[in-house]
Amino acid sequence: MKSFLSILSALLCFVVGSTNAAPSLSDGQIKELLSGHLAGLCHSVHAGKFDVTNRDDPNNGRISRSTYEQYLQLKQLGVLSISHDKRYEDYKKGGRGSFTWDQWLDQADGTVAKITVYLTPRAKEIAKPGASGSYACLKEGAVSSVSVKKNEPRQIGADDYRVVVATFRKEWTPELFKLFGKDYGSEMKILALFRHDPASGKWQMVESDLGSQSGEYASDDVNRILRGK
Repeated sequence: MKSFLSILSALLCFVVGSTNAAPSLSDGQIKELLSGHLAGLCHSVHAGKFDVTNRDDPNNGRISRSTYEQYLQLKQLGVLSISHDKRYEDYKKGGRGSFTWDQWLDQADGTVAKITVYLTPRAKEIAKPGASGSYACLKEGAVSSVSVKKNEPRQIGADDYRVVVATFRKEWTPELFKLFGKDYGSEMKILALFRHDPASGKWQMVESDLGSQSGEYASDDVNRILRGK
């Protein structure tokens, strides 16, 4: 009888332990998830008429000054074509003949330029499928040699997470390398945070930080979540 109770207790512990075990996520599964995510990274550009202001709202005809600077660099690289509103440029220089109250209000609202942006054939060539005349997402480049270096379970509240570190090689699209890639190089690393969704049974990436393998990460978003901030 004593032996039977011991066996029953052991079985109950095994069942409870199996029920409460953290959901699995193998290195092979992580590699597949990361490869898809990294291969899909792209940089959005919008075409059309825009006021250059202090915020990005391209659907309502506004882009920020930092986006404007990026667009000017993409113009130099042959990805975009940009024309400036001549009357507004003349007005900013003090040309009285071009004055309108709308221009005065635009300048008072912080508008530094009025531009029209066009996608060049090169933009459409390096864009992901689905580009239109007014929008393209420029592919950052091809990814290979993804290698998982860390796969650590974490629990935050009732949610199961995985903290993942992996290295990979990136063959940048030449234009985007000149704009962004010089800070990273070809040998890169990623710190990623995955969360398990019990309803679907799937793991989803909730945040990530990228960096050069020989340097620091360019952001601290994963640790900010882990710290609860």
